[in-house]
Amino acid sequence: ARAFRELANYLEELTIEFDPSVLVEIPDAIKFNLINLRSLKLINLNLTTLRNHTFAKYRKLEELSIVKSNVKVIERNAFR
Repeated sequence: ARAFRELANYLEELTIEFDPSVLVEIPDAIKFNLINLRSLKLINLNLTTLRNHTFAKYRKLEELSIVKSNVKVIERNAFR
């Protein structure tokens, strides 16, 4: 959960490719430590459901790409 903490105020763009057999949700280190991202691209994350308030902490997010991630359900307030 401490990953990326030192980059929180500086990192504006992140593209990351996952091993889909390992992760089934966005890691907390990304959701809570990188709240100043303007662009986030997640690839191969075996994310079947985008849960409510998944992106609530992001204050500056302008661009979001979720590629090859098996999304089947987007809860009503996932982007709120």
